[in-house]
Amino acid sequence: MSSISRELPSHLSVKNAVLVHIDVLNATQIIAKIDDLVGTVCFLDGYYSLCSKHITAHGGEVIKYIGDGCLAMFDEAEIIEAIDAVCAIRSEFAEFCDSVAVTPTDVRVSVHTGEIIVGGFGPEGYKDILGNTANILFSMRGRGITITEQVYRKLPSDKRSPWKKQGGHVVYVMK
Repeated sequence: MSSISRELPSHLSVKNAVLVHIDVLNATQIIAKIDDLVGTVCFLDGYYSLCSKHITAHGGEVIKYIGDGCLAMFDEAEIIEAIDAVCAIRSEFAEFCDSVAVTPTDVRVSVHTGEIIVGGFGPEGYKDILGNTANILFSMRGRGITITEQVYRKLPSDKRSPWKKQGGHVVYVMK
């Protein structure tokens, strides 16, 4: 199962998980139009709350927020829950933008599954995830919701119809 050749410190562990990265399309332009720090903070705080609400309601865990990005993790058996969570976030995002007087845009979502190392890193024990699975997740590009071949293969047949194969690196997109 593991490609790790030496023993990890006890505060870190290897596990298989579903990773999700969500970020706001055109965030720089949106934030520039808000034109004040309090408005920017309120926009991001509301966006973070929207992400957290759906990720936790579907059994996932927010690992961290990075500017306009949200990194979350689900157990490897929760692929459907992860996709349901990001679909809910995406479907409510325009309404959220309207509620904070921001021109509605969209979110871009990447979903990948595989082995990661998770735990408290550094002297402060900051929870994070590392590994090639995370690297692949952050290298994914596309509009809408993009999943890797590994995620697609784990979807039940009745959940595959909205996904369309795309690109040289095999990914599936739901626009």
